[in-house]
Amino acid sequence: MHYYVQGAYDEADSPGNEWRTASDWPLLAAPTKYFLSRDGELQLSCPPSPSSTLIVADPEHKADNGTGSTSFPGARDARFFESQTDRVKTFTTAPLTEPVEWTGAVHAAIAVRVGAPDCDVIVRVCDVYP
Repeated sequence: MHYYVQGAYDEADSPGNEWRTASDWPLLAAPTKYFLSRDGELQLSCPPSPSSTLIVADPEHKADNGTGSTSFPGARDARFFESQTDRVKTFTTAPLTEPVEWTGAVHAAIAVRVGAPDCDVIVRVCDVYP
């Protein structure tokens, strides 16, 4: 199997920007767990006590991607979408000190309590680039 690893286009020593070959998919990898914290951090250590984040879902005022659409396909600048803090919750790591490569499966386990007939929860992993 052939797959393409994207990378920073203007950093000479960064991983990626190349085609690779694997005999199986998903790739064998050591899982890395990240945890959500109440203050919006995405961190490697589990918070010392359980916490929650409140969001009020309003079907009449959905978050949109800046074009009036609620879809978010492909790679694009997410700052407008993420600025809708009343409808979108964002969790971010501290600035990275070295390049990180995520290749393969990404899984999210989230506990949600909803006081409505239905609700959409979307987990999106993206790179915050300068």
